[in-house]
Amino acid sequence: MAESQQPDTSFYDDMDFEEVLEHLHAAKRILDDLKTQQKEAQKLWDFLSLNVAPDRFEKQNVTNITIEGYRYGLRADLQTSVLKDNRVALYDWLREHDMEDLITETVHAMTLKAWVKEQMMAGNELPDDLLSIHAFTRATITRA
Repeated sequence: MAESQQPDTSFYDDMDFEEVLEHLHAAKRILDDLKTQQKEAQKLWDFLSLNVAPDRFEKQNVTNITIEGYRYGLRADLQTSVLKDNRVALYDWLREHDMEDLITETVHAMTLKAWVKEQMMAGNELPDDLLSIHAFTRATITRA
């Protein structure tokens, strides 16, 4: 099903409540299985792309190769993060070196969601001209 398409809801019109919940549970199991498969595939991808394949490229003395329409190669890469206890010092350093454009203020989406939910439950007004809030009800499944 294309991302913009909605499923044919008429399929569920004649189902009783328990049948709908069985379908809901089946969809949840499929999602859980896919998440597990994705995690396992990511671990395999990481192992092959970071260890096995670079080693084989080196042993074959090859930097890139095309096989059956796919080009395989090596690329230098790196991973960086700000050390939590040194965040302020790094920001100061970046400002001193005219790199303040790298500094951005962010609000984590889940933190904002939790805060908005808390404010709504307390009956506090929120700036609807600054926030897009879409309240909805979702069915859930938890192990009994």
